[in-house]
Amino acid sequence: MKRLTSLVGLYLVLSLVGAFSPASAFNEEDLKSLKANHICPGCDLSGVDLEGYIHLLTYKNLRNANLSGANLSRLDLEGAFLHGADLSGADLSRALLWETDLTFANLRGVDLSGALINITDLSMADLSNANLQGATLDSTRFIGANLSGANLSHTKWTWRNNLGGSDLTNADLTGAILGDIILTRAIFCNTTMPGGTKNNSGC
Repeated sequence: MKRLTSLVGLYLVLSLVGAFSPASAFNEEDLKSLKANHICPGCDLSGVDLEGYIHLLTYKNLRNANLSGANLSRLDLEGAFLHGADLSGADLSRALLWETDLTFANLRGVDLSGALINITDLSMADLSNANLQGATLDSTRFIGANLSGANLSHTKWTWRNNLGGSDLTNADLTGAILGDIILTRAIFCNTTMPGGTKNNSGC
């Protein structure tokens, strides 16, 4: 009986430890490698919190890396190579993307609100249901990108932005400033335009 009580007590302690342990699934060795080197392709940094490490990802090779659910708020992603990376559900609010390669990246549900996105390539990326509210975009490519359901309200498109062939189905452009922007073959269906009207030309 005493042994049974001890085992039950041990089980409860271990259960409590598990309940309060960090839920992050990222690989600590991959994080160390990233901090020590300029390359970490395919590494697992899912759920990692990098807020405060402002320049950690600058000019890093993170091709096909897993950064889903990561906190990258206010980070400087200048020159980062993130081709095919998984950033679904990540927080990149107020981040700086300058000459960043996000081609074929998974950006579903990503938060890019208030971000500054310059000379960045997001061609063929999946930005469905992404939040870009208030972002400023300059010389950025979204060729063939999936922007369905994206919140693009109050975005500012300043110079040479290319959304050719992108899918803007159910996207919200309320209050957006569409300055210099190419929309050739872009798909509009139930798309809310800057003035609040609906564009169903591509339905």
